[in-house]
Amino acid sequence: MNMIEDNAISTLEVSPEGVIQQAPYKAKVMRITIRRTEGQPSTVDEPRAEGGYIEQTINSFAEADSLIRQMATTAPEEGARYDKADFLVMWDSGHVYEGRFDMRRHDTIYRNHLQRQIKGFLRYLAGEYRPADMTLEEYAEVVASRPEEQKQALDMLDTLDLS
Repeated sequence: MNMIEDNAISTLEVSPEGVIQQAPYKAKVMRITIRRTEGQPSTVDEPRAEGGYIEQTINSFAEADSLIRQMATTAPEEGARYDKADFLVMWDSGHVYEGRFDMRRHDTIYRNHLQRQIKGFLRYLAGEYRPADMTLEEYAEVVASRPEEQKQALDMLDTLDLS
């Protein structure tokens, strides 16, 4: 298959009714910055002379995954402790998502670190995911009290490439 065919196929999707149609455009990641804020340095962390770590910039979730897996080699084993890393994701649509990733040693084997975290939180705000420690009433109250955040989360889930 040639590149033109690959691109053409990747822009199609099957609707719930089984119809092949043009897939909606999903904004692409432009830049991701990650900075470890806590913990022992790994081979990929860049310590500053005055303490802390230098922010690292990459261009895809795949690169972010690789960086996090390497950083996690010096993170604590399972238990109550974890190391922290701040991150910021920018898409070509102008959307920005900023957060903190809690890193443990087992993150050396997982994939889709940031995507899972971002999707999970957006689904929580959108009213699509209730944490197990919340009752239905508590969750409904939280979602209802944040209509603008719910709207923004739904928009981001619909328009951003989180793969």
